[in-house]
Amino acid sequence: MNVKFNFLDNISSTKTAYVIILVFALTVYSKSFSSGFVNFDDCDIIRDIGTACTSSAPFGTSTQKVIYRTVSTCTFIMDYSISGKGPKSYHVTNLILHALTCMGLFALMKMLGFDRVISFLMTLLFTVHPLFNQTVAWIPPRSDLLMGLFGIASIITLMKFFEGNKWPYLAAHLMTFSMSVFSKESAIVFPIIYALFYYFRYYDKNGMKSINAKNLSLIAGWILIVGLFLYIQGTFIQVALSSEAVGISVFSCNIWTIPEFAAKFFIPIKLSGMPQFSVLVSSIGILIMAGMAAILAKANRKDLNYLSIIGIVWFLAFTAISMMIPRDKNSFDYLEHRTYLPSMGLIIFILSFIKYDWKRRLICGLIPLIFAYSAYSYVNTDKFKDPIAFYNSIIYGGTNVAAAYNNRGIGRQENGDRQGAIEDYLKAISIKGDYALAYYNKGGIEYEMKEYEIAIDDYTKAIKAKPDFADAHLKRGAVYYDCGVLKQNNGDKQGAVEDYLLAIDDYTKGVKNKPEDAGAYSNRGDIYFKMNRREEAIADYNRGIRLNPQYAGSYNNLGILYGAEGNYPESIRYFTKAIECDNKLGNAYMNRGLAYLYLGNEQKACEDFKSSMECGSDSGKQLYEKLRR
Repeated sequence: MNVKFNFLDNISSTKTAYVIILVFALTVYSKSFSSGFVNFDDCDIIRDIGTACTSSAPFGTSTQKVIYRTVSTCTFIMDYSISGKGPKSYHVTNLILHALTCMGLFALMKMLGFDRVISFLMTLLFTVHPLFNQTVAWIPPRSDLLMGLFGIASIITLMKFFEGNKWPYLAAHLMTFSMSVFSKESAIVFPIIYALFYYFRYYDKNGMKSINAKNLSLIAGWILIVGLFLYIQGTFIQVALSSEAVGISVFSCNIWTIPEFAAKFFIPIKLSGMPQFSVLVSSIGILIMAGMAAILAKANRKDLNYLSIIGIVWFLAFTAISMMIPRDKNSFDYLEHRTYLPSMGLIIFILSFIKYDWKRRLICGLIPLIFAYSAYSYVNTDKFKDPIAFYNSIIYGGTNVAAAYNNRGIGRQENGDRQGAIEDYLKAISIKGDYALAYYNKGGIEYEMKEYEIAIDDYTKAIKAKPDFADAHLKRGAVYYDCGVLKQNNGDKQGAVEDYLLAIDDYTKGVKNKPEDAGAYSNRGDIYFKMNRREEAIADYNRGIRLNPQYAGSYNNLGILYGAEGNYPESIRYFTKAIECDNKLGNAYMNRGLAYLYLGNEQKACEDFKSSMECGSDSGKQLYEKLRR
């Protein structure tokens, strides 16, 4: 090798290499420290983690009802303990895990006997590769990072076990494998890789018998870990996987994932937060896969490196298991963070064919490519800074998907841009005419603007597109209730009753599909109360309390009911309970103050009106000022 590259050989043989990997990772993803959430699963995960931290919920999330990722969830809980609902700790943890995974990958490459310099440069390329921006800068792919980190560690410890015959390495291997499996279910294919390493690296070389204590211990450990995972998955996760959710039909629909993954690793084009299959990318991928097959076919058996086979099986196995997940018809055909593990197999495949006399040319090519990819990734990280930037990058990047417009509409709505949000919802509907969520979100804006007829029409369309859409039923029920109140206030009693009955019907259908919603029962209780159906109202309020003993709304509503009947001591008891559950509920303070006032206790009434005012209640403020005068 030319003398000017000797420094690379020196670096790659020392701990300095690991420091450089860390520096590249920190530099390229430094912008992610100030990034927020992008409202694409991440906010839901943090909300669910917050619930898990304050309840006995299992380590799964309601947004991912067919998976069980204990290790991933535990790391989210740790982040929540640091940042709460803020994003910073989550991004920092993702970056640390990525850097550790890259270091582990370099260590594995050296153990496999690849050239240190080329392994170092290929690891740097992996570290800064634009294809993995989504994996690192977006919070939800935490499971892929953990699966990669522990998966690599499991291979390293497995090799040390076979080469050193030290049983502590067996324990370390089984522990890291279990951590990988409980990080993400895709890790259950790792035993295929383990078996190939054993067969090619140890069985043939050492002439070992295949049935011995070491092998039986390994196989028993793998079976136990995978079996335990599948048992826990089936026990805790309530949603069963149907044939439409996983199987051969799903796999065949996702067949283009294989060439797309290969193409984007070698040529990172058309990167998107919600990628769709592309003729261009798939064609490039097919050519690359054909080239890889030709290389394997052309290689002499004598010259064929077993690592070539392991690399291609690694790529195909982890790609194939990601293809078992059905496509989201409203948004993406696949997600780029799922390329993280398969791409490690491609690196092994590439390194297995590199010859010594290629070294200088490879170094000359890899160094500028690393810096180019670093710059690309550094700039590309900006799209993960907030929802609008994220969905703009998808929309302006040429990916015409309904979910991108719908989700950008949510971001615009949260920023107060109602008109922009409506335009995005309408665009989403124009792409997919039966997009229930877009109708639902648009209906929400119309409801806020008190355009009740339009809101009812939007919720009706959402329900037509998705008959079991519980939230759409509940929201339409709320609109009917408000319409009934308006009609009752205007003297139209018959019209009010008709709307109340429609509202009750919607709430009943809503709670059928969402039986855990305490607020829905409380709201239906309000309608029964309006219709003088006292017992049914009390029953619904109590259902809400049973579902959520800390739900202040049900206690407050019971207080109102008893207060309307003149039972002020009982109403005060319920208002007090509501305040204990939520000491910022200004309406409960105001209602209790009125009850005290009816009982002649002006001092306590004044104190409650003041508390209501401090909670932001204008009515409480008026009552407080009036009483003070």
